[in-house]
Amino acid sequence: MKGEIRFRNEIKNLLVRRDKIVIVLDKIIYVYLLTTLKPIASIPTQNNDKGICAISYDSDCFVLLTLDIDPGHIRVENFHMNEVKRGVMHENPISYLSLNYAGTLGASASD
Repeated sequence: MKGEIRFRNEIKNLLVRRDKIVIVLDKIIYVYLLTTLKPIASIPTQNNDKGICAISYDSDCFVLLTLDIDPGHIRVENFHMNEVKRGVMHENPISYLSLNYAGTLGASASD
């Protein structure tokens, strides 16, 4: 399959797994099915100059960990369970996010 996705804003990060592609822009994250490039989610975030985002790579479950709207807050979205959780993690801006392979454990760091 051949396809193209265009954006007017600069892409800050790009994450790919076998079935999904995640594109991180400054204030929004887009999730697409890789095989058809069909959009399945658009998630607003706080200003994200560094493109901070993490995904799981287990084919049985897709989890997305990203910045939420407010500084120091994160958003965890489990697409398999159709579940979103949010929480305050840091008093300072978050500088790094990570997930394990299955998306069951996450880590964050702040400035």
